[in-house]
Amino acid sequence: MFIYKNSNINKLSASCKVFGTKNLTNTLLAKNIYTRSAFWGQSPYPCLSTAKTNLNSKYPSVIKNYIKASSLLYIQRLGMSTAIKPRNSRFKTLTKDDVDHFKSLLGEASVLTTSEYGGIHTQEDLVKYNKAFLCEIEGYSKLVLFPSSTEDVSKIVKYCSDKMIAIVPQGGNTGLMAAGVPIHDEVVVNMSKMNKIRSIDEDSGAVVCDAGCILEVLDNHVSEHGLMIPVDLGGKGSCHIGGNVSTNAGGIRYLRYGSLHGSVLGLEVVLPDGTIVNNLSTLRKDSTGYDIKQLFIGSEGTLGIVT
Repeated sequence: MFIYKNSNINKLSASCKVFGTKNLTNTLLAKNIYTRSAFWGQSPYPCLSTAKTNLNSKYPSVIKNYIKASSLLYIQRLGMSTAIKPRNSRFKTLTKDDVDHFKSLLGEASVLTTSEYGGIHTQEDLVKYNKAFLCEIEGYSKLVLFPSSTEDVSKIVKYCSDKMIAIVPQGGNTGLMAAGVPIHDEVVVNMSKMNKIRSIDEDSGAVVCDAGCILEVLDNHVSEHGLMIPVDLGGKGSCHIGGNVSTNAGGIRYLRYGSLHGSVLGLEVVLPDGTIVNNLSTLRKDSTGYDIKQLFIGSEGTLGIVT
């Protein structure tokens, strides 16, 4: 990913200058950003510090209802439906043999399952992996896998493809559209263990990291080198960079730095059959061949899992 020099200017002011307003706390944009920031349990940005109301402590239900209403309105405007479709009978129902196979691949510590499949957890322990942030959709997956490498992801996906087992890739589960949770009993592939920052090049402004890196952790790391990640979200304290890429996340720096289609320099992706596509590159300009990475940015995991 291409990262930018940190100019030490106020983050929000830089993004809001285009609106030509001085008193940001009185604009709808600032109110919306402050609301989301407060709801996620994070400190408001400096230019909003004059706001007297602590929304997080005084009006948590109001904030949540506001975001929920906004999200549902967005769904309705797109003509989408919140109704759950019936389970596709083409997909196999999970068995204990399948779970044992995953344990042999990843180790028992990286497999979260219920006693029904030889695990030590209850269905309640898996709720946070099954329930969407807005709680509109909740699946009933009984298996959560935590791969530690791209090779682990490849083995999981290949096995599930061969056995016709449905899976859902999951990052920080902060999305408002419930794209990272199961609808029925899909196997959850959670990327939180893949959280290493591989390299950073101060001269070219490029960082290579795993998909499970938390956005705020990554931004803090590059800031030590005088750089910044061109994405900033209300959920930055828990969302994953892989999820940001897979959803083409915007945030309050979008107006200044553009979308991730322009910032992502290369990707490593596991395809639905388990094939690993290594398109990692730190070149700012590459005119050779097809720009494969653009297919996966914003694809929501439907074409492959970004690792």
